[in-house]
Amino acid sequence: MRVLLDTCVVVDFLQRREPFCDDAYAIFLAAANRRFDGFVTAKSLTDIYYLTHRFTHDDAKTRKVLST
Repeated sequence: MRVLLDTCVVVDFLQRREPFCDDAYAIFLAAANRRFDGFVTAKSLTDIYYLTHRFTHDDAKTRKVLST
């Protein structure tokens, strides 16, 4: 099964935003365990970078978070 992940779900996971971080973690865990194939749109990638950079205020940290 293929699943398109919303930008907010990814950001909730990366920034551990309450109250959704536990649900986002469960989604990423299911994807890691190959229960489905997770995808994001090309536009989501730039939005995720922007929102994460606003959280970290550091380009190197942002890139590290996204690559991990």
